[in-house]
Amino acid sequence: MIPQLLLAVLLPALASVLLVLAEQKSPFARLPDVVRQGVIGVAFGSLVLLEASLTPALLLTPHETLPLAAGLFFGAPAGLIAGCLGSVLLYCLVPAEYAHLAGVFTLLLSGVIGALVRRCLLEDRRPGPGYSLLVPNVVAVLHLSLVFFTNAADANVFEFVRSCLPLILPVSCGSMLLTQLLVRLAGHPGPYRPTIRSKEQRSINETFQFWLFVIVFSSLLITEWFTWTMLTTATQSAVDDLLLTNLQDMRTAVSETAAQTASAEDRRTAIADTASNRHIWEEGYFIVCDENGTIVSGGSGHTGENLLMLRPDNAGRYQQSTTYRSEIDGVDCYWAYTHADGYLILALLPYSEAMFSRDVGSCLLIFVEILVYAFLFAQITVTVRKVVVENMRKLNASLAKITAGELEEKADVRTCLEFVQLSDDINQTVDTLKHYIAEAAARVDQELELARQIQHAALPSTFPPFPHRSEFSIYASMDTAREVGGDFYDFYLLEENRLAFLIADVSGKGIPAAMFMMTAKAFLKSSAESGLPVEQVFTQANHRLCEGNEADMFVTAWMGVLDLSTGRVRYANAGHNPPLLRRKDGELSYLRTKPGFVLGGMDGIRYRCNELVLEPGDVLFLYTDGVTEAHNSDQQLYGEGRLLACLAAHPDLDVQRLCETVKKDVDRFAGPMEQFDDLSMLCVGLNALPESAESQAKEVKIS
Repeated sequence: MIPQLLLAVLLPALASVLLVLAEQKSPFARLPDVVRQGVIGVAFGSLVLLEASLTPALLLTPHETLPLAAGLFFGAPAGLIAGCLGSVLLYCLVPAEYAHLAGVFTLLLSGVIGALVRRCLLEDRRPGPGYSLLVPNVVAVLHLSLVFFTNAADANVFEFVRSCLPLILPVSCGSMLLTQLLVRLAGHPGPYRPTIRSKEQRSINETFQFWLFVIVFSSLLITEWFTWTMLTTATQSAVDDLLLTNLQDMRTAVSETAAQTASAEDRRTAIADTASNRHIWEEGYFIVCDENGTIVSGGSGHTGENLLMLRPDNAGRYQQSTTYRSEIDGVDCYWAYTHADGYLILALLPYSEAMFSRDVGSCLLIFVEILVYAFLFAQITVTVRKVVVENMRKLNASLAKITAGELEEKADVRTCLEFVQLSDDINQTVDTLKHYIAEAAARVDQELELARQIQHAALPSTFPPFPHRSEFSIYASMDTAREVGGDFYDFYLLEENRLAFLIADVSGKGIPAAMFMMTAKAFLKSSAESGLPVEQVFTQANHRLCEGNEADMFVTAWMGVLDLSTGRVRYANAGHNPPLLRRKDGELSYLRTKPGFVLGGMDGIRYRCNELVLEPGDVLFLYTDGVTEAHNSDQQLYGEGRLLACLAAHPDLDVQRLCETVKKDVDRFAGPMEQFDDLSMLCVGLNALPESAESQAKEVKIS
């Protein structure tokens, strides 16, 4: 018996572990989910036949643990397949026994229950220890209830069920708990440590199920205790009435028999016959003793013996016509006695028979209550999950999108009044937030527009800037990628015959770049106006920009100083794009020199001065990387080649029209693509030189 019990416990657990391991590291894991579910269902369903053949000595084999394990630990389809296949195999191939039909129905229903619990209550997750303990208990009770109903005509069915209770419940629970433990161990490569979660880590669904179980279990215990107490009291009252009624009838019969017989011997024989022919239910009987305590008639077979041998205690200590309970002849009995015509009459009823109706009623009632409470638990849990938990998840999903910035998302859960109000409140809050954001954005736009105006006002924007000077022409433009940018240009006369001009690009964009741009522009202009050479202007500006530069911003810049009397340009490059030089004969070339380090990047940098000589008609075109790095929808860059080609295609344009033409060509190349970077240009051309200076410039160029 014990080996078969162990087999019934171990078989589902071992099968589950093998399949869990197969799901992890084998070709079985690569099968489609539908195929794996089918294989698992067929495997567990087939094991029902194996278990039935290996455990024939068990009164009631708990085959339902196999479909339960399939459904709870592997999926609803596996449980359904295992239950259907196992019930068919059990019905067709296993010889019929006392509870055969109940076992077939239980197998089928256990597969359905395992599937429903996995899908509806566990949301397609593996069960924890709680469900591994409770679900097999419910299924075992269902099995015993079906044994009752399928054998209702058999008077001994209750004794059969009572004898199976110590077997089926421990086996079912032990099998599922062992399966739970082994599956956890197989699923965790390291040492298994049970996870104990705090209240803050539990979901509403888990908390609700816990307290609902506490309430349901408490209600079940209270109901059963109350029912047991009431049935016990009612049964004891019925036993009292039964014994006293039968005792009174026996007393009357003894009195009548004694009155109708003359001799003492005939009287004893007649009374013995009367007592032996009367019974109380099936096992109850009468004992009649004479005045010496000798048993005249006794259903227990002790006729002729003394009453004291039956140890009912001394009858004189008890009152007549009162029911007592004690052990008589080794049997726990209810009994009462009376006297009639010199005879002592005892009516006895075994306690087990007296309480049989109470035990049967209580057993059936608790089975029904367990099934009803289990159904109510499942129904309430599913209802709460659908009405509350799932709707809260929908609201949380909407809130997650809203907090991620999708303010057009609408919360729309309208299954009940509370969620309708909550959805409306969320939507109203978002609408209010959008209104405030719009107002804040409008204020920011106004402030940015003001900043743009201030920034552009800080740059020379009137052209021609020096209308009284005709020996040179200069034009510049800046188009920012945002309201404010980091590009800037500048030009100003130093003394009477020197023109300083520069173009620069600050790292980054927006307000920080604009603020750094204003600072850099001021430093460069103040250093240049102090009379320093162009290379020292960069050195001093770099030193001042490095001080307190916690944002690690920097500036690329190209600055030149044109001597209007000679056409000589002294210039320095701080990591900027090389400008284009267009000679009066149309020759174009990039003015490539080794650039210095960026401004603001590292203190102590010294910059190199370079020189070139412009002749009347020569043009110098400066630009930022927003021109050459503009890209189109194919992610192609405008590049230096296209810029060179654009200038070569328009050799006769003045400085303003040349900048405007380049801007149009860049826009045409980029097409619908949004401008990515600030785009700035500065073009300076030498128109004339004094005659002496012009001849000197030619000599310098020839030499």
